[in-house]
Amino acid sequence: MTRQELLQRSSTFLARFAHEVKVANAMGLFDINTIAEDFLIPIFSIAFNCPDLCNQNRIQMNFPAIDLGCATSRTSIQITSDSSSSKIRETLEKFASHGLGSDFDSLYVYVITERQKSYISQNLTEAINKLSIKFDTLTNILDFRDLAKKLSELTNEQLERINEHLEKEFRKADADLQFRNNLDAFLGVSQQKIEDEKRTKKYIPSVFVETSETKEEMRYFANPMFFYRKIDDDLRRIDLAYFNELLGMAKIEPVADNLRGITTLTAPNNLSELRARLVQQRTALEAIQEHVSPFSWYGDRAERFAPSDYLTGYWEVFRHSIESSGSGVFRSLEKVSKKIGIAQAKIFLVTGMAGQGKTNFICDLIENQFRAFEVPTIFIPARSLNDYPRPSRILSYIRNNRFAPDVSNLHDLLTLLNNVAEECQKPFVIAIDGINEVGDLDGFVAELRVFLEALCQYDFVKIVITCRSEFFDHKFADVFERQFSDHLYRVKDLRNEMSEDNKSRLLSSYLRHFKIKANFSKRSTEFLENDLILLRIFSEIHEDKDIGYVPDIYKGDIFEKYLVMKVEGFPTYLRQKALKSLYKICSQMLADENFSLISVEGFDDTERQIIERLIGEDIILRREVPSVGLASSGQSRFVALARARGLV
Repeated sequence: MTRQELLQRSSTFLARFAHEVKVANAMGLFDINTIAEDFLIPIFSIAFNCPDLCNQNRIQMNFPAIDLGCATSRTSIQITSDSSSSKIRETLEKFASHGLGSDFDSLYVYVITERQKSYISQNLTEAINKLSIKFDTLTNILDFRDLAKKLSELTNEQLERINEHLEKEFRKADADLQFRNNLDAFLGVSQQKIEDEKRTKKYIPSVFVETSETKEEMRYFANPMFFYRKIDDDLRRIDLAYFNELLGMAKIEPVADNLRGITTLTAPNNLSELRARLVQQRTALEAIQEHVSPFSWYGDRAERFAPSDYLTGYWEVFRHSIESSGSGVFRSLEKVSKKIGIAQAKIFLVTGMAGQGKTNFICDLIENQFRAFEVPTIFIPARSLNDYPRPSRILSYIRNNRFAPDVSNLHDLLTLLNNVAEECQKPFVIAIDGINEVGDLDGFVAELRVFLEALCQYDFVKIVITCRSEFFDHKFADVFERQFSDHLYRVKDLRNEMSEDNKSRLLSSYLRHFKIKANFSKRSTEFLENDLILLRIFSEIHEDKDIGYVPDIYKGDIFEKYLVMKVEGFPTYLRQKALKSLYKICSQMLADENFSLISVEGFDDTERQIIERLIGEDIILRREVPSVGLASSGQSRFVALARARGLV
């Protein structure tokens, strides 16, 4: 590229940047002014011979008067989109009042839109005269045209370096813009994955009964800008007045009541302000909890209140009333603190046994709640990650979307998702369902750790994960509960969150969806309501049937009928050998005296196909976690779920 072409290209880029800033500011998007500071550093560093030019706001938040500074060349630069004389005067006055003349010999004001043709304000002239350094409105106030002229004084090598920077940044900006334009289509691919879950009946919307408490918790996690007001409402309902009155009667110092202060905080305008607000509220609540704890039955037993000898009589008279009131206050504070913690969390983890509704929960959440509130979400069925190479399966999965951003690494992706979150003022959520279904568990544990380490560095990107309990305890617990405990909120069992009414509704929904007519005894009703996986099997067995009165239900009968139904769906060549393969499994169990974990090493290809089909159902057989891990053992293993269900 010739020198003339280099100059022309760099001038075009600078003019484009000035135009885009002007358009963004007209739309009220002033964050681009902050972005401009870092964008311009490599350019000014070369153009003004400032080898150590850095963003002063990275050194000190809201650094006065200037944005960029170089200690070596003693050059300082203010970046602004406001070209007015009053803005220039304000900058110069702050520069003087903070004594920055002792650190810098020159000051430039770069107007990223367009400077005025002249600056003749008397107030500005007075501010210039008071400076300890030289400042000329003709040479020290610059815009993109002045910078382009400055570039003409550089060598070809310097121009090439600046053009490389500009081209790289605008390629990235164009890719980001394209992604934003395609965002709905990009997210639509995740919705299509939800439809795939419906087709395979892993997600049955018509039989989903929400676990109300967990769904409420998810609202704070995924849409805190909308639901933080409910935290304020809960805080307003906490009344320390009566509790403090009782303490006064017992001659005990009252607890400082600053609850009003944290419920009348300024409403946040963005996620950053909300984050700071939640930190302030949680800190205040923890301080109150610490004071209330000695008077609560739920506090730390080791710190129980002990009165001075001469106040023992007062304490004995009012003790029960104080502890009763204190326990209520403590629980109320604890509940609000929990909600704030959920809003601050980066990882929402749902664990539970197979068949407890984790997939239904997460799919319903994305399809209905997240969609209704326009929370941007990527949905990943974890078993799909088996189709991608390690060590970046999650990134590869996300990029395998025709509308995906053109990113080369995980941090570029997370930066982009974080920017989208800031624009829409809702966290960007990545949802991974069933991490236990990734075949290479040992490899995936390390991979997931790296992914979460990166994700937790971004303020507004969050992740929802589901996992079977036994796999989590065996493989993932150390990752989540140690390294990411400060970022984690875990729901251990969705079933525990369901009310009796929800269980009843769930049974009715299953019967309705599978078109089953039946009259259940109390015993059989309780049986089905309290075991989701058996309810699912029962419903599949009796689909489209009128089975009349059901006095009792036997697990053995259900599994036998389900097995027969599934085997009848096998291809003929597998169906003929299915029963013999199951007998072989049982024989090996007896021979090994091991009735839970069996190696498939001695099975031929046809038998293994049968086993894989039954494992795929995750009902009769399931893949288990051996003590040394699936990947390291070199052998596939499985466990008979019938035994786990108490049948043998």
